[in-house]
Amino acid sequence: MILPYLDIDSADPGLKTFLAESVKGVAMPFYKVTFTKRFNSEGEEGDRPESFVQVLDGVVLNAAKAEVIEPAGLHSQEVMDEDDAFLSIGTEVWEYEVADGRQQEFIDALEQSRKVLQYEEMDEVM
Repeated sequence: MILPYLDIDSADPGLKTFLAESVKGVAMPFYKVTFTKRFNSEGEEGDRPESFVQVLDGVVLNAAKAEVIEPAGLHSQEVMDEDDAFLSIGTEVWEYEVADGRQQEFIDALEQSRKVLQYEEMDEVM
C-alpha cells in the first residue's frame, strides 16, 4: 500500500474542521520515522522510501513528510562531483498517525522495509 500524502495546510477548510472534530478526545499513537533516501548526482530524489512500508488498510490513519535532508556529497553547485557519488544518501523524516492497537503491525512493517534508520513514538500530534 502506498500511503497518501496530505498537505493539511492547503486542505479544504471543511476537511480540516471535519478531521479536527473526528479525532477530538481520541489519543492515537504518533510515530516519527527517519528513512534513508537516495539521490542522483544532480541532487534529485532517487526513491520514495515511505513506499517501502507495506501495511494493511486501516493501520496508518495519516502520514506527512516532515523533513528531507540532502546528502553530504551535494555541494553548492547542486551537482555531486564524481568522487562524491558514493555520498548520495540523505534522509527523509515522516510523521505517522497509527490506529490504536495496531502499533505492532506498523513497527513490523517499518522493520521489514529495510529503509528505516530509526523510529520513535511521539507524544505530540502532527
